Amino acid sequence: MDGKIKVMSWNINGIRTSKDSIKDLLHSFNCDVLCLQETKLTRDQLDEETAILDGVATICRNEFTPMAAEEGLSGVNYTFYANEKDVVGHYGDILDNWSKDELISLDSEGRSVVTKHRIKTHEGKDEFLTIINVYCPHASVENGDRLKYKFQFFELLKQRAQLLIDNDSHVIILGDLNAIHKEIDSAHTIEFTKGREWLDSLVISLPETGNFDEIPENSKTKFVDTFRHCHPLREEAFTCWCTKLGARTLNFGTRLDYILANVDFAQRTLDSSDIHPEIKGSDHCPVTAQFKCHPIASKTPFLCTKNWPEFAGKQQTLKSFFQKIDKTEKTNNSPLKKKQKTTTNQRTLSTFFKKQNRQETKNTESSSQSSQETKNRESSSQSSQETKNTDAADKWKNMFKKTTAPPFCSGHNEPSVLRTVKKSGANLGRQFYFSSQ
Repeated sequence: MDGKIKVMSWNINGIRTSKDSIKDLLHSFNCDVLCLQETKLTRDQLDEETAILDGVATICRNEFTPMAAEEGLSGVNYTFYANEKDVVGHYGDILDNWSKDELISLDSEGRSVVTKHRIKTHEGKDEFLTIINVYCPHASVENGDRLKYKFQFFELLKQRAQLLIDNDSHVIILGDLNAIHKEIDSAHTIEFTKGREWLDSLVISLPETGNFDEIPENSKTKFVDTFRHCHPLREEAFTCWCTKLGARTLNFGTRLDYILANVDFAQRTLDSSDIHPEIKGSDHCPVTAQFKCHPIASKTPFLCTKNWPEFAGKQQTLKSFFQKIDKTEKTNNSPLKKKQKTTTNQRTLSTFFKKQNRQETKNTESSSQSSQETKNRESSSQSSQETKNTDAADKWKNMFKKTTAPPFCSGHNEPSVLRTVKKSGANLGRQFYFSSQ
């Protein structure tokens, strides 16, 4: 994208439900950074090389690979990273103001990924942009412990974002915040909650005209709701619906998904922002924002999946151990051929400096005489060894030999029937017992 960076956030509610691969999603949306929440994805199911994976996933184009990346907000897992340059850093007094157990708990659910990027502004300046991809906890009013956890997560997110801004980095917070900011963002009546209070403390209230000139100068660490800045009066602009009630058809929902940018960055670069309810596949819809600056690619950090052994070509798969190999071809083409061992009576240099008793001297002198006898013994021992190997092979075969009597079916109390898979595929030729009924 020429001179612009496009970011997208989407609570996909299980990436396996999507018909498209991660790479296809990235290209179809034509975005530079795709941030997903609720991926419900494990490491063995990921097939992309440029993703930063946790419970949420951040996928970047090659032209905008991050220079550093972290899982979690607190920095409590700092020692996990191999290189200090791979870490986003700037934790301030977080580790002092929170107990270690609290920070481990807040980062234990895989709810955030932080990536740091390099950008070039239209003025030609190289600057830093940190993207915080979050899936904030949901908690009902009745669940006091979970509600406390949610607001602790909110506070940690706010504190880390402001520390990054104070250390000369622009910040974008995006994802499913599980909070409703204004009454216009919900189809039903909402009360003033702590979630709204937290958003009020984080997001600056712009005038209806969206004029940045009216923003107070002491709002450096505040954020702009990019969608509301671009569409201050748009009603029924929701991103989440209850699918069990079919509420999406009636557009009876809430706006829980946001792209927030710090005031200075939004004022200088924000170009557009929108929601996309036409994109189906989840109970949430994607939100996007474009910023007028140039992306700069960096060397992929340690956390990037491109550096994982399975993508870097360093790890063998289990399948490779069961592939047939032509022994003749392997022997002829192998650059390293085993040297045949030759039996010699040559003594090493070290033996000349060792004290030998008379018995050892006699043994050395008689070794040449007994060499012929040893060869005769070897020929007889080889034949006996072959016999032993044959007997051992027979014992192994008997150990794994199938029983002649089939097992009884637990449901009908009758002998089962042995079946063989005839359909082509990975199970072709395998046998199994099945009920005769």
